[in-house]
Formats: sequence, structure tokens, C-alpha cells
Amino acid sequence: MELWSQTACPRTLAELAAGMEARFGAPEDQDVTQATRAALVDLVNQGVLRQVADAAPA
Repeated sequence: MELWSQTACPRTLAELAAGMEARFGAPEDQDVTQATRAALVDLVNQGVLRQVADAAPA
């Protein structure tokens, strides 16, 4: 699994965290979800990724 393929279409934080953990292993110093959230915020702030609204029906 390539990281890029995980971001090609909208994913939940939980899905991305699971993909990151499967690819890179669990972080030693924090929860995988917290680490993924921090990485995503950084990538959004740099313009690498963009945040999208949840398009799922309510």
C-alpha cells in the first residue's frame, strides 16, 4: 500500500491512521491517531493535502 493511494480519495482519520500504522508501524511516543492527525495538519498547512468535508449522507 502506498501512502499516496490512501489520500487519492477522501478517507476518515481512522482509515488513514490504520494505513500509516500498517505501513510504518506504531509510533513509540504517541497514539497512532494523534500522530496521524498531527501529520495531516502539517501536510494541509503546507498545501500538500486539502481537507474535504464529509460527503456521506446523514
